[in-house]
Amino acid sequence: MQELRALEDSKYAEMNHSRGDIKDMSLTVESQGIHDGDEDKLAQLGKKQVLKVRHQRLRIFADGLSKAPTAGGQYHWVAMLAPKSSRKILSYITGWLTVLGWQASVASGSYLTGTTIQGVIIMTSPTYNPKSWHGTFLTWAVVVLALSVNTLVSSVLAKIETLVLVLHIVGFIAILIPLVYLAPHSSPQQVFTVFMNAGVWPTQGLSFFVGIVGIVFAFIGTDGAIHISEEVKNAAVVVPRSMILSVLINGVLGFGMLIATVFCLGNLEKISTTPPTQYPFMAVFAQAVGSNSGGAGMVAVIIFMFVCALITSLASSSRMAWSFARDRGLPFPDYLSKVGPH
Repeated sequence: MQELRALEDSKYAEMNHSRGDIKDMSLTVESQGIHDGDEDKLAQLGKKQVLKVRHQRLRIFADGLSKAPTAGGQYHWVAMLAPKSSRKILSYITGWLTVLGWQASVASGSYLTGTTIQGVIIMTSPTYNPKSWHGTFLTWAVVVLALSVNTLVSSVLAKIETLVLVLHIVGFIAILIPLVYLAPHSSPQQVFTVFMNAGVWPTQGLSFFVGIVGIVFAFIGTDGAIHISEEVKNAAVVVPRSMILSVLINGVLGFGMLIATVFCLGNLEKISTTPPTQYPFMAVFAQAVGSNSGGAGMVAVIIFMFVCALITSLASSSRMAWSFARDRGLPFPDYLSKVGPH
């Protein structure tokens, strides 16, 4: 990985900046509003600006600082910070883990979206006979949709992401209000003192850790902004701020929805016996509004957000793979690191 040698040479010069110098540089960037320093930072890392700056709208999140605003992210940081004797192998392993992790994220998000669509069909069509290959077909259809957005209308991807943020908050309200207002409510004692093991796991603790996997899944992709940093204006300031705000905003909204959902679960026995081809939260929505069609309408909001998340996940994963190929970490690097004029 030839480019990583530049990281090694620049590590100590980069790390020796005092905090006061960094703050002064940040203030200068903000006051000038013209030269944001991203190209200089990439040059110090042995890189040059290749991807077009499309995401200047994220400037509203500007704050903080990043030492290495590159699409590679984690493996570049390892190359900068690891001991000299092991930085090459550690950065190479980190690069592969990050690439594979993002590919898995796109695959799992696609499957989740496709099978959720299949679950809506099950809810609204009693005569439908679900097959496993139906979910697979819908998964590929969602992948094609996300790929089309990332290739055919990539020039407006930043505007789409800005719109998604607004729709995300609106969708939260659109689901929370009917759920809280129409669903039967459980008592605080039931919510906070009753523990279930519907999966019939050997212990309650094991049941807890199996169930928490789904919660952890929601935090995947927090580093998505890192991998598009070479397309973000003033990325050294914007990207850290956007990551922090994404966790704070989604953390608050997610916790609020969690509290609302556990108080509005309704008939737990009916939810726990939901068919494998349908997700339990769909039964919660259907019980809340008293009809499958109404529940399907609420699920449609979730599906829309799934698709939006998949589009941005695909954008980040493709940039991550491109960056690692640029550093000769993937097979066929010349082909995978090639960037078209558009």
